Amino acid sequence: MKAYTLCLLALAVLSSARPKPPGGEGPGPGHWRPHPPMQQHPGEPGSPATTAFPTMSYVAGGYGGAGTGTGGYQPPAPTSSAVKKTLYEETSEYSVGRGSSPNDLNPGDSGSQSLGSGPSSVAGSEPASTSTASTGTSSTGNTTTGGTISNGKISLPAGCESVNGIGFGWLPDYNGASLADDEAAVGNLHPCFAGYYAQTGLPVWNGGKQITDNLADAQSGGKPYPIFIASVMPQGTPFDQFTKGSTVVNEIASAMTTLTAAGLTVCLRFAHEMNWYDSEAGGYIYTGTTEDFSNAWGVVSAAVKDIDGVYMFWSPNYASSGQDLVNDGWYPTSAGSIVDIIGMDIYPAGGSSFASVYSDFCSNWPSIPFIIGETGSDNGGSTTDKHDWLEQLTAQADLQACPKYLGFSWFEYLKGGTDFRIATGGNTAAEGILD
Repeated sequence: MKAYTLCLLALAVLSSARPKPPGGEGPGPGHWRPHPPMQQHPGEPGSPATTAFPTMSYVAGGYGGAGTGTGGYQPPAPTSSAVKKTLYEETSEYSVGRGSSPNDLNPGDSGSQSLGSGPSSVAGSEPASTSTASTGTSSTGNTTTGGTISNGKISLPAGCESVNGIGFGWLPDYNGASLADDEAAVGNLHPCFAGYYAQTGLPVWNGGKQITDNLADAQSGGKPYPIFIASVMPQGTPFDQFTKGSTVVNEIASAMTTLTAAGLTVCLRFAHEMNWYDSEAGGYIYTGTTEDFSNAWGVVSAAVKDIDGVYMFWSPNYASSGQDLVNDGWYPTSAGSIVDIIGMDIYPAGGSSFASVYSDFCSNWPSIPFIIGETGSDNGGSTTDKHDWLEQLTAQADLQACPKYLGFSWFEYLKGGTDFRIATGGNTAAEGILD
């Protein structure tokens, strides 16, 4: 009996010592589910997958990026009480099984959007600049700190797919389909946006090539090219490591230069859903205080501000009050901070309205262009749920609640058996809206 017990203890020690790769960023806030045996667990969309063991594991975060996987990298919890640890009941990035949706959504607008002031309640906020007519074009304005936005105008690509002037885009599933596949599924319409993901602290980052390697995919449909949404996640790189002249900051700037030199307009969606990933519920995929985040944002902003065609895109996870995001310190106000574009991710339950989700948020930043960096239906949703949410996202009434609404990107993914897709894989939710 003693020998048997010793044998079991030895096996336990060996098991605990086995390598544990970082898990891909699982659906939503995470939940227990088995990894499929002999399959790869994808990293954030657009990145190579990392191997996952066929065991039960907790997958934290949104779909496809940094998660705990099967015991992978677990950043230490921040020590500052400034870090919000609220579990948002609304769905986050690629949310599965998370969240009821608000019942009173607020419509946005796809017309002109001027780059301008931050929340009116933030000290130092500048008056919004004058916007053009409802053409989707934005004029230069100011950030909450009074710094001039250096990147001039942003507009939807000429002739890109839009409904009621609201631009449509894709987050293509790197595991199963390209941007060209998504386009073909809706009649080869040119998307207004194409979104890709990268994690700076993982080997797949590869000096920024994880982002630039998607250049050919983004250009596959020819001109006009979609606006490239570069979601650069500080997974494995604490906020306080984004310092002036640091390797990671230089790599981000270099990647942005490569993309714009190829003729792409880029929205740098840095540290998206920061209010979720830097929380206990989100698994501390990002690490640092809100002050650290703001400082990192300022440094990255300064590094790319002189690259023509690059726009800083602030994209938190759903919060019922935009002012809460400001009060909690998640709106960047440190030296050098630039916010050219705002957005807020959500995967609402069926029956949600645009107005109930977004009106409060838009009212806090009335002069900054508004783009939804990613969205879909809660838990994948039924065909009806997806179709109804698409109708909400493209309704003319949206422009009343969010007059600076440019458009949105749909999470066209089949993730872990959950089907978020609306057009590929035999899905038909987009019919009657995008065709």
